[in-house]
Amino acid sequence: MRVVLRSLYVVALLLVGIEVAAAQDALYVVGYVEAVPQSAEQTRALITQYTKALRQEPGAVQSLALQRIEAPNQFAIIEVWKDKETQAIHAAAVSSQAFRASLAPLLRSPYDERTHLPINVAPMTKPSAADAVYVVTHIDIVPPSQAAGIGQIRALSDDSRKDSGNLRFDALQQTSRGNHETLIEAWENASALDRHGASDHMKDFRGKLFPISGSLYDERLYRVIQ
Repeated sequence: MRVVLRSLYVVALLLVGIEVAAAQDALYVVGYVEAVPQSAEQTRALITQYTKALRQEPGAVQSLALQRIEAPNQFAIIEVWKDKETQAIHAAAVSSQAFRASLAPLLRSPYDERTHLPINVAPMTKPSAADAVYVVTHIDIVPPSQAAGIGQIRALSDDSRKDSGNLRFDALQQTSRGNHETLIEAWENASALDRHGASDHMKDFRGKLFPISGSLYDERLYRVIQ
């Protein structure tokens, strides 16, 4: 029994290492969907179907569908691909084009998809709880301060993963605009998120970011739907 358990432990460590390595080389895609309010349920169904099917595609590392807490007609789709080549194949596929075409009549604004490279990412510490809160934050740094801002984001990511109740904290950089960054967080519940927001390292980060920020700190809260 001890030999079996030890073997399972080694396998688990290897899998974590593979996940970290894959994440560092991966292409991240964040899609924002804003439906006409009366079409929210239909939009949710289409997104759920899409993200479920995506997980079976070659090169797909992760897909996640989120619904915004404050505005249930708004959604976010998180995709992680092994590399840009597999993501490009997916984007050109008939099924992907059909998904976009089905969504279009239901939306209040065009489908907004942004590709990213990792700045500082790590595996989730444990499976997401039923009442977990996801946070997707867009950060705009004025270009002359891009390097300093990214350094601050790296430090925030390391510190935040140590906070009680944190499940995930990934920092990403948009491929089209290097001074635009995205944070993807997951917390066990709203209380854990509130504690994080009041932490010294978060306050310190916001204080340092403020003078080099090019826009408002755009933080949106979500629940997992698929």
